Amino acid sequence: MRDDLKARQQAAVDAVRHCAQVIESRAGGLLAAVSSWDMDEGPRTSINRLCTAATDTARRVQFELALLQQQLADGQETRDGVLQRLTQLEGTIMDGLAGFADVVDELEADAEGDERIEPAFTGTIETLGEMLRAFEQAKTATEALRT
Repeated sequence: MRDDLKARQQAAVDAVRHCAQVIESRAGGLLAAVSSWDMDEGPRTSINRLCTAATDTARRVQFELALLQQQLADGQETRDGVLQRLTQLEGTIMDGLAGFADVVDELEADAEGDERIEPAFTGTIETLGEMLRAFEQAKTATEALRT
């Protein structure tokens, strides 16, 4: 039973880490792409701000996971403690992604009147979709610790 718990804890930590890595990677990719798109500075600034915030969040989560991983290796964390920390990190991730919905809405409205915005709109939606898929995988792995 103890080995099963350790395996589930490690799977949850790995899934949250993967989520943070996906967010950092995809935010970096979107940040690089936005500089090449023909668009007004307002939406570009919004995307830049969000990508920077998402990258910062992902790095903070990865740092916290490294601390948690060390505590697990030292036997200093309980099942409930791990569950609580991972749940808090998932909340941090969601806070970091929350602004994307508003920017997507803004881009959609702008794209209706300016076709130059279309690449930014679709690129942002695709990026957010990948981030949310990774988040759902992390959430599922964390939920497995509740049983």
